[in-house]
This record gives sequence, C-alpha cells and structure tokens, in this order.
Amino acid sequence: MGKRLFQLLINGLKYLSEVIFPFDEKCICCEEYSEELLCRSCRGRIKKLSSSYSIKKEGTMLRAYSIAYYADSMKKIILSYKYKNNFRALEVFEELAIEFIDTRGLSFDLITYVPLSKKAYKKRGFNQSKLLAERIASVYNKECRDLLKKEGSNLEQKKLSLEDRWGNLEGAYSLKESNCYHGKRILLVDDVITSGATAYYCARELKKITDKEVLILSLAKGSF
Repeated sequence: MGKRLFQLLINGLKYLSEVIFPFDEKCICCEEYSEELLCRSCRGRIKKLSSSYSIKKEGTMLRAYSIAYYADSMKKIILSYKYKNNFRALEVFEELAIEFIDTRGLSFDLITYVPLSKKAYKKRGFNQSKLLAERIASVYNKECRDLLKKEGSNLEQKKLSLEDRWGNLEGAYSLKESNCYHGKRILLVDDVITSGATAYYCARELKKITDKEVLILSLAKGSF
C-alpha cells in the first residue's frame, strides 16, 4: 500500500509539473523549465571548437570542421535526437550550424550528407545527417543532393576500436549518381566524427565528381 501511494504521489507530481511547465517550455537537454529550447546552463556546457582539423590517410588530407566536442550537453542532445526521436533538437543544431558557418565564412555550392545503410534507416526511420543538411541548404538557398549510398551491412562503428573502424568501412560508400559537379565546392554533413573513417571514405567518393574542395562539417567530434 505504501509503495502504491508513493507511486501515485510521484505520478501526480509529474503530471503537475507538465501542467505548470509544459513540454515546449523545457530545455531539450536537462528538461528543466526554460524559455528557450536549450537553457543557458546546458548551452554553456557545449564545448565548441574554434578551428578546423585534418583527416589523413594514404597520403590524402581532408579538411574537417566540427561545431563542438562530443561531450556534455552536445553528446546528450545528439543521442536524444538519434535514438529518442527528439526532433526539437534540430532547431538547436540548425542554429549552431548557421552560427558556425557564418562565423568562419565557409563557402560551398552544393550540400550532401553521410548516408545510412538500408538496415540502419529502417531501424531508425530517418537519416539524422540528411535532415540537418536539408535545413542548412534551405537557409543558404543551396541544393541538397542525395549523392552517396552505403553498401552492405558493416559492424556498428561504435563497437570497434579506432583502427578497426577504418577497415570496417573500406568500400562501404559509393556514388549514387554519375553527374559531374566540377567547379562545385561540396559540403558534406555528418553528425559525429570519431575515427574520421566515415567522413574520409565519403569525401573520397565525392572527389571523383568535383575538382574543388570537399568540406566536411559535423555537429561533434570525438577523439582520434
């Protein structure tokens, strides 16, 4: 009886909090009351990156940008977006991406994104990188093209060591169309760069259809 009464009290308090602080007035990270999607405290825990970095392999060096480190608030929001369908996070990601692009003066002519395998897409129901790429394209009035595809079913990257991640994705990505985009600088959008393997192999394919630079932009960067 005591446990039941306690649970009823907890449920009552939860209901009351929803009435006083409705869902759309909660921080998407800590879920505390906030007049903005991301409260000041959680926003302050986003560890932003200030400069580009290089992804190197086989004598090829690619320039990459990440908005923040994959830690604290940014990590929590990304996980909520990808695995709990928290699409309100997209508004925050769009805001951060636009601020980042404008501050650094990044220029591009065409936008694409890292594709998911059919199995991963079926399981998740959406491509997290595609949704962000489309929003960025809309803001800058650029075309967002579905240029890449992922073949086969590889092991989950997060379950592998940094070294094994490279071998796991060798040959996994290929071009979806044969159109030539020479003279076009392509922006490749990803959610998280950890080993750099996914971004590298995708960018390597894109270099086959353009003689200009392929810029890589991710929401967050892990350690590698």
